[in-house]
Amino acid sequence: MKQKSYFLFFLFLLPVISYLAIFFIYPLGLLFYYSLTKFDYKAKVRYFIGLTNFVEIFQDPETYGYIFRTFLYTGIVVFLSFILGLAYAILVYSIKSKLINTLLRIIIVTPMLIMPVAGATIWRFLLSMHYGWINFIFEIFGIQRENWLLSPYAFYWVMITDIWGWSPYIFLIMYAALQQLPQSILDASEIDGATSFKKYMYVIFPILKPVMIIALTLKTLDTYRAFDYIWVMTGGGPGHSSTTLNIITYITAMQYLNFEKSSAYGVLTMLFPLFLTLSFLFYTRVRKFE
Repeated sequence: MKQKSYFLFFLFLLPVISYLAIFFIYPLGLLFYYSLTKFDYKAKVRYFIGLTNFVEIFQDPETYGYIFRTFLYTGIVVFLSFILGLAYAILVYSIKSKLINTLLRIIIVTPMLIMPVAGATIWRFLLSMHYGWINFIFEIFGIQRENWLLSPYAFYWVMITDIWGWSPYIFLIMYAALQQLPQSILDASEIDGATSFKKYMYVIFPILKPVMIIALTLKTLDTYRAFDYIWVMTGGGPGHSSTTLNIITYITAMQYLNFEKSSAYGVLTMLFPLFLTLSFLFYTRVRKFE
């Protein structure tokens, strides 16, 4: 009887195990394998070369620029998306009119419903030198027309687009959390004479701290792997000024056809999400035993 129950247990797990093995474990193993090898196209033989691909990567001075821009992009986008999303949530939560509340939620969430490629294309048109609305508005204030996506500010315009597109993600998480706050605690703080500022700083935000950490972790992991906005808007340019680790991984594989070096970039790119995920798991485990 016990053997039968074990068999059924394994049978139910088999689809999940198969899915993970085919779409996660096998590609991950292949990534590590390619990063440690070199393919000789003449002899059609793959050689094991150890860490040579990684050595070549770190011997290239541009690599440090890719790493810096990846973390710069992640840091700025996550920070501003969180601030903006939290501000949206507080604004909508404070409005009692059901009609205005609903309209605001629709307006705020709409950018997130647009596919990133479509959103990036929209912003490319908005930033166009000849017929973009942004240049038209700037011209009213005396700022000269410029092709912003070929300027030194291109990388920052991509950041603005990402913030526009994904701050609603933070809004949804924080707004849902605000709606779950115990009304009795809020009423007690008002009876004690707490102002709106003090109520948020000393009552609401401490309660929402675990949710904030989850939202920041998820948003950081998502932003770190940013590709579509950058690729569609600038392609990593001008030059390498907006090239991140994800972009150079793609370019190395698809344009230079150097899949081994691209795999090494892929392994390098994985290290930060792995560290962040393990840190989050450690944090949740520590909180569990507090």
